[in-house]
Amino acid sequence: MILFDKLVQGEALDPYLTKNSGGVEYIEFPDERTYFDKDARQWKTK
Repeated sequence: MILFDKLVQGEALDPYLTKNSGGVEYIEFPDERTYFDKDARQWKTK
């Protein structure tokens, strides 16, 4: 709920990404290894 409210209000979600959250997984991916391919419409790894 916290993340949704922040997203709707236009706030940055960067502090909640896995690499910035201090070990707490709020947003698991996308990350340095995983991304969403819009053309293929699926998650992929680099």
